[in-house]
Amino acid sequence: IPATKIYLSAMKWSGAQKIYVPKIGLSDGIIKGLHLGKFD
Repeated sequence: IPATKIYLSAMKWSGAQKIYVPKIGLSDGIIKGLHLGKFD
C-alpha cells in the first residue's frame, strides 16, 4: 500500500515510535465542522 510506505518512511526519518493517522481527511473534517456549526 503506497500510503504505508509514506508513513513508514516518515517514521524512520523522524525516529518516531508512534504516528497518528486521522480517520477522516481535512475536507471531510471541514464539512463535518460546518454541519455541526463549529465555524460560526
